[in-house]
Amino acid sequence: MISLPQIVVVGSQSSGKSSVLESLVGKDCLPRGARLVTRCPLRLQLVHTDTYEDYGVFSHIPECKFYDFKDIREEIKRYTNEICGEGSTISDKQIELKVYSSKVVDITLIDLPGMVKIAVEGNPGDIEHKIRRMVFSYIEKPNALILAISPANLDLANSDALNVAKAVDPDGERTIGVITKLDLLGPGEDAMDTLNGSLYPLKLGYIGVVCRSQQEIVSQVPMQESLKKEELFFSNHPVYSRISSRMGVGFLAKRLNYLLVNHIKNTLPSLKTSIDIHLASVEKELKSYGEDFETKEEKFSYLLEVIHKVSNAFNDFIDGNNYQGVVEELQGGARINYNFQNTFKQALQSIDPFCDLSGQDIRTAIMNATGPRGALFIPETAFEILVKRQIEKLRFPSTKCASDIYSELKQLVHKIHLPELQRFYNLKEAVEEVFGRVLRSCLEPTNAMINELVNVELSYINTHHPDFIGGSNALIAAQAQIEDRAYYIKAPVKEKAPEKPTGMLGFFAKSKSKDLPSQFEDFESNGVEFPVTPVTMKASENPSERELLETELIRILIENYFQIVKKNVGDYVPKAIMSFLVKKSQEVIRSQLVVNLYSEEKLVWLFEESGKIAKKREKCKKVRKGLLKAREVL
Repeated sequence: MISLPQIVVVGSQSSGKSSVLESLVGKDCLPRGARLVTRCPLRLQLVHTDTYEDYGVFSHIPECKFYDFKDIREEIKRYTNEICGEGSTISDKQIELKVYSSKVVDITLIDLPGMVKIAVEGNPGDIEHKIRRMVFSYIEKPNALILAISPANLDLANSDALNVAKAVDPDGERTIGVITKLDLLGPGEDAMDTLNGSLYPLKLGYIGVVCRSQQEIVSQVPMQESLKKEELFFSNHPVYSRISSRMGVGFLAKRLNYLLVNHIKNTLPSLKTSIDIHLASVEKELKSYGEDFETKEEKFSYLLEVIHKVSNAFNDFIDGNNYQGVVEELQGGARINYNFQNTFKQALQSIDPFCDLSGQDIRTAIMNATGPRGALFIPETAFEILVKRQIEKLRFPSTKCASDIYSELKQLVHKIHLPELQRFYNLKEAVEEVFGRVLRSCLEPTNAMINELVNVELSYINTHHPDFIGGSNALIAAQAQIEDRAYYIKAPVKEKAPEKPTGMLGFFAKSKSKDLPSQFEDFESNGVEFPVTPVTMKASENPSERELLETELIRILIENYFQIVKKNVGDYVPKAIMSFLVKKSQEVIRSQLVVNLYSEEKLVWLFEESGKIAKKREKCKKVRKGLLKAREVL
């Protein structure tokens, strides 16, 4: 914000600050009390007019004119409690009051809470620091004139007002000293050393004032009578009479007006620069909110422009044309490529050709393919069944890759940050909904194509493929691998059958099996053991040399053919995704946005603006109007 020239009033809680301000206004209009009364900044603008009746206007209720200044005091109290709450808390929010009168000069004053030394009962513990922090936030600005109010009956070295002023204005170039309560000094005492700047010099000097006493305030002595009494005090005083022409509230008002006007003139060059900079910033902000639409045609034209921008942004993100020097992470189409070359590729490579397929499973498949007959050669059916089973495992990572790219494209839509979409929430929501619908409609044929690619591989096992190892080569390789492994097949040792019990034991053993059928009695009598047939039958876990060779041969064929299919899938799945999902969505998104959004029925809903944006635009317009007017005046 621009730091405008203004007069900031500072002083301790009992320095007579409120009395000085009321004397400048010429009316009783400020709250009074024993404790902290001024709890937020009061921007008091005095405007000289030729109106017969004086009145005040608050910025928070500009439609109301207050002709009774007691009502102004009550409104200040009421609004202070509304801002700060009941109690003694303070707030940085300003109360702005304009007073129109024929008896005032044009001045703008900022009245701040009176500074305190300690927190009395009812005040927050950090009240002293909060008030000082607020005071410094105003007086540290180079364009601020400091009106430092100090009572005459207090040693100037202990003046809170001059102390804080010195911290930001050590040379006293923009500090005006005001000495109050001169009438309270004892006989023979005066403040001439202070008023002539002998004790602490200020380039803008000191002005002495005599305001109404507490008894006069309680008795409601008229302000004009008090001003006449002040004039008599200075003109009849044995010491102050020599400088009476530059003492009193009347001289203070003229002096402040003169200093403020000259201060404004001195700061004009920097003020003009600040206004131009701030105006450019406001214009830029206002442009981001957009202008109001007057006709339906303007809305349709604006809608087509938004559709064009959104479509181009989507395509540019994918094609890499929207690259803005980001080096922290991959964006747009680069993320799609990463999914293909890293995530999907690694997923395929991680699939073991023999996942869930043991040597015993292979031998079982061979035996199932031969039926009741023993085979002289390895049946091709066993190889096809087993390799198809492994090829089927490529389906999931392939469709998962399509799902991942679909998610990337959805996320890409949310990264399209256009001011037009931020302004109209419904339009943004509708655009995202159309994008989601288009992407979903493209994902379905993409998954169908991927499934067909896997089905094509399953439909025909091409053993004549140029990269396929073939039976003879596989046999040589299988024999070599078996020899390298140096299998040692240990012949199974037959367990010796237990001797049949004889004699008396034999008699009891024979009598024990009387309940068996006659044919099993013959087996037992002949000493033959008949093994129990298992319910689930599988190939032997101790294969013969021929079975080992057949198993190894099938393993080599499966591994070789699986690698061929995996290479095909790794090549064609990304192509299918790019063609059916990515490129297709790029092609149709513009037309789908037009079809779904370019409708007179939806026009009003699409361009419903959030209340926040409307308020910000109106605020920007007011600020711009004020800045343009200020620049014109300057």
